[in-house]
Amino acid sequence: MPAATAAPNHCDSGAACVRKESNFQTNGSTYANVQFEYYIQDFSHWNYRSTGINANDSISSVANNGTQCIATFFQHSNYQGWSFVVSLGNSRSSLAWKYNDEVSSAKFR
Repeated sequence: MPAATAAPNHCDSGAACVRKESNFQTNGSTYANVQFEYYIQDFSHWNYRSTGINANDSISSVANNGTQCIATFFQHSNYQGWSFVVSLGNSRSSLAWKYNDEVSSAKFR
């Protein structure tokens, strides 16, 4: 997985954000994201902001703009399967092939 970078400023303070494409884009927009402050048990119930695009198994970039905890992203819903973490204030602008388009749930811990 690429080295962590600072969380982008278009992710609300206290939230973690995901986007469909690398470099924090969804359909060319940096604002078309899904963000959470505690957890998302199943991304299949969420679309990227202002789009009809479902977030489940389509995530390519993530950011942790939380204020207290690491963000953990999971392969399957209900926090199952493999996982990876993004430290407080960091991000991944392009997920490695193993994780790209495979994330189905996430939470702070």
